[in-house]
Amino acid sequence: MKTTIFSTISLLIILACASCGSQAPTGKTFATDSVTATANSEGVEVSISAVYPHFTGEQPSVLGNAVCEFIDEQLGGTYQGSLRGDSLLQYYANLKGAALRKDYAELKALGSSVPALHYGVEIEKIYETSQYVTYLFTQEDYLGGAHGSMQVLGMTFRKSDGRRFGWDMLHDEEGDAFRKIMKEGLMRYFSEQGFRINNDEDLQGALLIDDVNSLPHPVSPPYLTSEGIRFIYQQYEVACYAAGMPTFAVPLHKVDPFLSSAAKAMVKAAAQQSDVEE
Repeated sequence: MKTTIFSTISLLIILACASCGSQAPTGKTFATDSVTATANSEGVEVSISAVYPHFTGEQPSVLGNAVCEFIDEQLGGTYQGSLRGDSLLQYYANLKGAALRKDYAELKALGSSVPALHYGVEIEKIYETSQYVTYLFTQEDYLGGAHGSMQVLGMTFRKSDGRRFGWDMLHDEEGDAFRKIMKEGLMRYFSEQGFRINNDEDLQGALLIDDVNSLPHPVSPPYLTSEGIRFIYQQYEVACYAAGMPTFAVPLHKVDPFLSSAAKAMVKAAAQQSDVEE
């Protein structure tokens, strides 16, 4: 699959940051299994891998069920069988494989040289505390054309009831104070990518939007990591393809005034439990 160096670097930054502090306090780990499904054929490569909730019976826990539903929805939301990982992932691998085989045959019939079509998904548990767990969904595909595409989406789940936390864990995020935090995060990202970003004008030159002081929020929800809250813009959302997926983390103490009461209580309980364990 053809990708640019900036897209690759963006993904490495996301995964490297996500891997920090990924262990839960002793005895509180959310049990999982590694599951992979493939559907490969001539000119088609399909692979879906997941750190999937562990089943001790026919049904997962409340948290496990919430994570299973999230995985199902991100893959298409059409599966109606058992939530067990091998069945669910293979269903979507087969579905995507059949679609790509059709596309490959049509492209090949045109008589030109056709590179293999590719669809790959990795679903990882990237961070866990006594109170919540965060998953990262990464999809890469090449469906023909000049280059492939990538999508990355994170989601945080409360352990007690499986509730998802995304943009709803923040308030007043439309105000100038919060937008300033987002602007500073983008400046850091582009500086780390080798861009010379010293002021608003420099940042404006790196983006595809009209006003850096009226930044749109990412379509993807923010998620909790060991660094705080991470934000990620998808390809083309605010910058050109070559710029990758602008992503940055904001420490919890900096976003504390914007945290909802539920998110603040969850984060505080996790920190207190961590202090006790230490």
